[in-house]
Formats: sequence, C-alpha cells, structure tokens
Amino acid sequence: MATPGRFNAAVATALRDARTARGLTIDDLVRTSGMVRATVLRYLNNQREIPISALYTLAGALGVEAHAIVAAAEAACVMDTEGENRTPPPPIEVARRVRLLVTAQARGRGSSDGYAEVSTALADRGVVMTRETWAGLLAGKEMDAPSTVLQNLAEVLGVDPVYLRGSRADSRVEAIDAQLEFARAAHDAGIDAIAARAISDVTAQTLRAVTAELDAART
Repeated sequence: MATPGRFNAAVATALRDARTARGLTIDDLVRTSGMVRATVLRYLNNQREIPISALYTLAGALGVEAHAIVAAAEAACVMDTEGENRTPPPPIEVARRVRLLVTAQARGRGSSDGYAEVSTALADRGVVMTRETWAGLLAGKEMDAPSTVLQNLAEVLGVDPVYLRGSRADSRVEAIDAQLEFARAAHDAGIDAIAARAISDVTAQTLRAVTAELDAART
C-alpha cells in the first residue's frame, strides 16, 4: 500500500498531467479555480498536502472528474513487496516521455519529430526504427516492439532506461521527468545556459516549481 506522502505525490502528478494534456497554463488554472497562485503551485509540485476540497476544485477547473484523478494516482501507486511498481507504463505515457525527451534535447532540429536524428543513432546500434513505428510510438499506440528497442532508445536519448520502462511511482522516473521538464522550459525561455548546469542534486519538487515559473513567465 502506498504511503500518504507517495499518494499525494501521485495525485499532484495526475493533476499536472491533466493540465498539460489540456494545454492550460498555471495562470489559466489559477483563474478558473479561483485559488491563490502560490497555493496552486505548491499543490501541483507536491509541496503541500492536497485536501479533498482542493482536489475537487482543481479537478473541476481542469474539466476532469476528481475520481479520475484519484484513479490515476492509485494506478501509479500499485507497488510490489519491495516498494516499486513493476507494471510498465501504458503506451500513451511512454509517448509523452519520448516526446519530452525529443523536445528537451532539441532532437527535432533536423526533422519536426526527431525521427531523422533518432533513427540514425539507432541504426548505428543495429536497431531499425521505421518512420511508421516512430509515429506510432509518439502517438501512444500499442506496440509489439521488444524491450531492447526501448532500452536502446533510452540510451540514444541519454537517459536511464527506467525512464521509458518504469512506473511514475518510481522516484527515478520522477527525478528524470522533472529534469527534462526543466530543460524543456529553460530551452523555451531561451536560458539554456542554466539548463547546462549540473541539476542532478536539485530535488524534483524544486525543479517542478522553477519549471512552472518559467512556463508562466512565457504566457
């Protein structure tokens, strides 16, 4: 069973994912929910426990049912006896992570979706990635590709393979995701020099908070 702290983190993640999926900015969410901006940021960045009333308010502002947020959080918290979820992420979540990797690393410079760069790097390893397979991966479609493909893809994109194969409940996945979101936001804001600094020792919560501020400053 997940601890209260871990479940709260999973709820915060589900809320962030819902905001991203709907293309809403932090300011959009603040305006629609009627909540104080600093409070919204603390909730979404898992810096404060999210009470039931706040969950319903935020879910309503996002246009989703509160029980859907809870269900997503519960699914992320399904853990084995060692405390780590062995359930692989669904294809749509893998797609989100791959797109974030490509965006954060500006891998799409040669092609709009990063296919040219990624397929070439994979080919050097003896792994064939067709454009159709790549498009399906980015679209979150079910794939029969062996796990070695994701393993090689992760290594080509410069991350621990657990990021593409592990659960959101895994702290390593959360840490990498926060770093990539920060790198993406820094790139979008034109301050790549900051992203180039060592950020491995910065907590995921802090990176999430800075990322949200960078995103808000651009809107």
